[in-house]
Amino acid sequence: MLALGGAGRLHGALIGVVIFTVLHHTAASINPYHWLFVIGLALMGVVIFPPASIWQGLRRRFPGLPGGSS
Repeated sequence: MLALGGAGRLHGALIGVVIFTVLHHTAASINPYHWLFVIGLALMGVVIFPPASIWQGLRRRFPGLPGGSS
């Protein structure tokens, strides 16, 4: 769960818990036998595209987002 929200800050862990819980309940309600594949894909996405680089890309596309200058 910490990998989804980001390490180093408390709010990252809390965001990770919320993402994991919503993803788990949604995927398990759609397909109760294969929901772990969805969780695995989410974790692979975090490893391949770290949240910091995703956030920087969003800030470049939408300059009004908070987060300082890069």
